[in-house]
Amino acid sequence: MTSSPVQSGIDAEAVTSHLWGRLGGLHILSLDMIVHECHDFFRTCVELDDAAERLSQVVPPNKILDRNDPVFILQPIERAIKLLEVLGIEDGGFEVIVRTVHDQVKSLFGGPWFGIFDVRAEELARDYKRIREGLFAEIKKHTFVSLPAEGVKYFDQEKLFGEDVYQKFPSARYDIKEAGNAFAFELNTACVFHLMRASEYGLRALADDRQVQLTTKGGNPFPLDFGTWEDVLRELGRKLDDVTAWERPLGKIRTQAIEFYTNAIEEARAIKEWRNPTMHTRADYTSGSADQIRTHVERFLVGLSSRISEKEKTPLIWTEAQLR
Repeated sequence: MTSSPVQSGIDAEAVTSHLWGRLGGLHILSLDMIVHECHDFFRTCVELDDAAERLSQVVPPNKILDRNDPVFILQPIERAIKLLEVLGIEDGGFEVIVRTVHDQVKSLFGGPWFGIFDVRAEELARDYKRIREGLFAEIKKHTFVSLPAEGVKYFDQEKLFGEDVYQKFPSARYDIKEAGNAFAFELNTACVFHLMRASEYGLRALADDRQVQLTTKGGNPFPLDFGTWEDVLRELGRKLDDVTAWERPLGKIRTQAIEFYTNAIEEARAIKEWRNPTMHTRADYTSGSADQIRTHVERFLVGLSSRISEKEKTPLIWTEAQLR
């Protein structure tokens, strides 16, 4: 006879620690989703409990079940399997237990494993009760958070700053999304932290576009990633002087270039005033200030995306192709 893993002394609460592991991170459910999923959860638990109660009344208690027994014993464990899928549980001890019990019960009614297991009424009753208890034990460990209506539009937004920024600055996607999540829950300092990270990808792209090269005092070059914002902005200022010095015949091309780089550098300088206090733990932020900074960073990245990206840059001296 093949014994059930639940009967082998495994602590139900310990093995259910994987139950929510596949969800990971923060998840928001709408009211419709909550009602639907809670209904499925409690229905599964009620049916497991009801089946366990009916199995405990079987005489004799150690009766080996077979295909002539009521099919009611199959439905609860099948619901439990579906619940695992809804919750995204695809590995871990708890899933193994539920699937093993499911295979044992299914073997009573046919299929490739028909007749392999000896499934006894009293043992299956204990299995069902422990699976039910495991589900409840695990769900009680979690706290469910209500998101204010005004925060919904910022939560879990892959393209919070629009399609162009999303496509042209893929390295910033994570931080832009996390900034929105933090702002949605009024985690304002965390929001600003992620905004500063997102804006740095834009600054690097801008420096790369103008072919900025940083050097040590001894004249040795080093990567942009290791330069301070002040280092990069100082060199960008010099590059703007170069643009201003383009020949007058360039006319409208020169005018548009000056406008683009001046606006970008001014936005970056404004962001720098928040960056250092944020990264060096010298400032905390209110929702109002976080919103103001979010607006600046969005404008900075949207402005950059109109002409450049992490992989695209303009020629050192613009041509008519850059005219808008």
